[in-house]
Amino acid sequence: MQKKNNYNTQILISWWGLFALVAFMVKQQSSHLFNIDQLGLIDIHRFLQPSQLTAFKWITLAGSPIVTTLGALILSGWLLHRKQPFFSLITLTTVIGGDLLELCVKELIQRPRPAFELVRATGYSFPSGHVFGTTMLSVLIWHFVISKTNRSQHQFFLLFLLIYWVGLVAISRVYLQVHFPSDVLGGFILAQAWWQTVNISYLRLEQQIASTINQLTGSDPKKTR
Repeated sequence: MQKKNNYNTQILISWWGLFALVAFMVKQQSSHLFNIDQLGLIDIHRFLQPSQLTAFKWITLAGSPIVTTLGALILSGWLLHRKQPFFSLITLTTVIGGDLLELCVKELIQRPRPAFELVRATGYSFPSGHVFGTTMLSVLIWHFVISKTNRSQHQFFLLFLLIYWVGLVAISRVYLQVHFPSDVLGGFILAQAWWQTVNISYLRLEQQIASTINQLTGSDPKKTR
């Protein structure tokens, strides 16, 4: 158990460290990052056709904060119905806390959006709220639904669909020029870092509750596993 906790902590530190690096470069208006972002915007429009604009508008709608938050609330309710209140609480904490975190980061960085938006978007650019929400919901669905299935073939297929969904939303935000490539990257990394934070926090809380129960009942934790 201790080795697993140490491993999870290392992953947590890595995700937050990577996000801090990207956020610092954005805040400092790094010329290297700016050049990469501009090349990304140009390359996206080089390979995609203007006739696909409507399709990408629907894709970006499917990854909007309203849709992903509603999806997470439905997942939380389903878990509660399945008599899994602990997982339901984790889902609610992840979504509500994550939305607040993402808004705080936007206000802290205050990065303007690209100059030529193909659709109207409000607020600051970094990180991408669409990618953050889509990634967060996908992680929750994977951990609490898909990973619990017994058939590995179904797991890999559904995991592929989730990754494909996140990828399409990320591409759509850059294609519509409402985000720079580093914005969608930042949204993905922040979602992973936040999930690891919530997951580790609840795991430690669960261990403390189990330890307290064992102390009150006088049972041996090794014998109850």
